[in-house]
Amino acid sequence: MSATFSINGTEFSSGSVEQFEYELASCADESFLEIWVNYERRSLCAMINDDRGWLMFLRFHGDAGFHTENPELAGQDALLTFELSNGQTDELPKYFTYERSTILEGVKFFLSSGHPPKNVYWVNDANDGEAI
Repeated sequence: MSATFSINGTEFSSGSVEQFEYELASCADESFLEIWVNYERRSLCAMINDDRGWLMFLRFHGDAGFHTENPELAGQDALLTFELSNGQTDELPKYFTYERSTILEGVKFFLSSGHPPKNVYWVNDANDGEAI
């Protein structure tokens, strides 16, 4: 099964890692990135602000899903701003975030496999007992 992705609201029908890396290179100077990968019914969203980012994984449309938290940043109350492709800004705790490179590796993993990456810690927002 193939995936599709979007970067800052621009959709791409080719879901290859190579195509993703090519398109991402054209955004290298942008501070804020909103990346969506759709793989069958599952979706992964990456929000990036400069060198920090976080992930959200949805198992199906309407799912409360999962978000990342970084145990190494536990207890840090700082907020980081993330900008969506529609211009909306959200502030989220810094402890949700990982380094940009870790987030992008997770996106590539999901793009190629359809499975959420295991290199980050996931929190279940649906509280349904499911684990990643």
